Amino acid sequence: MKILSPIQLILTLVLTAGTAGIFGMYDWYETNGDEVIENPEFSEEFKGWTQAPTGVSLSSHDPQAMQLNSPDGSKATFIRQTVRKQQGHQAFRFSGSMKTEGIVQGPKTWQVARLMLVGLDPSGQPKYDSPHILAARSGTNDWEDFSQVFKFTDETPDLLIEFQLPRVKGTAWARNLSLEPVAIQRGYNTYRFIAIVFWGVLILWIAFPHLRNGGYSVQQLLVAVIVAVILTGVLMPEQYKLGLAESFSSADHFFTLSHFLGFTLLSIAVLWPKMSGHIRLQRLGLLVLFAMVTEILQLLTNERHPQIEDFLADLAGIITVFFLRLVLSSKLGQPTVRQ
Repeated sequence: MKILSPIQLILTLVLTAGTAGIFGMYDWYETNGDEVIENPEFSEEFKGWTQAPTGVSLSSHDPQAMQLNSPDGSKATFIRQTVRKQQGHQAFRFSGSMKTEGIVQGPKTWQVARLMLVGLDPSGQPKYDSPHILAARSGTNDWEDFSQVFKFTDETPDLLIEFQLPRVKGTAWARNLSLEPVAIQRGYNTYRFIAIVFWGVLILWIAFPHLRNGGYSVQQLLVAVIVAVILTGVLMPEQYKLGLAESFSSADHFFTLSHFLGFTLLSIAVLWPKMSGHIRLQRLGLLVLFAMVTEILQLLTNERHPQIEDFLADLAGIITVFFLRLVLSSKLGQPTVRQ
């Protein structure tokens, strides 16, 4: 039995593109408060800011640009400002521009020029386990504009704006900094509800023939369980996702590894059984489509967003199993992939 009919495949592609376009590219947030940063354009030099003892200055070419310079990367160079999170606001749009020159990445992946917004807990400790990076660059890059909406709970009383070179060599500049409270535009929840209904109907339409036939094999049950676990993981609210990773030393590695392992297991269940090369290619395409859909569906949640790193981890698991199965089939003299 085919997993998807041609019309189901077309509708899945259309709905994926529509969801990405409407909820991923359109800005559903509108400003509903005043600028939060004090002296954001450095018109009063360092007023309102705390900076490292050395390596921080205003750019000689642009007086509204802050410059960080670290000749040898032996010490952290930074400029930061702590602000009180405005009462009643949980979403903030953080914007800024950054330029780098000769930034040499340190031993850790996060040791690059960074512009970030970090929530502070009631004791003043940074909550680095929550999304906080607006821009991160190594090497030499011309001016780039960045803007992102960050969300914070009521348990986050203060916010830390920081531009830093965390023990890395090079020079970086930042300008046009802005932090404003935002709120979802009217109409967003209606469109979101409609999209969820469309996706629900499509998923039921795809699943119904398989559920109706009964007589499930072990392989089918395994696929169903893995798919359910993957969907639960990608649609899990951010607070539960972060709580799940608290016991691991690196949340980023944990999430990347979980994506890789999840799609590796799913690919084994879908691609490993003996089948013709043509069918295996079709299933490979469907697995890639499913990986894309799982990322796009996160746009319909209130806190989650698609991540290219997660999709690449999914893709790595799929491709690894596909080529391992291809090599094994070739060695055992089984039919290889062909039209």
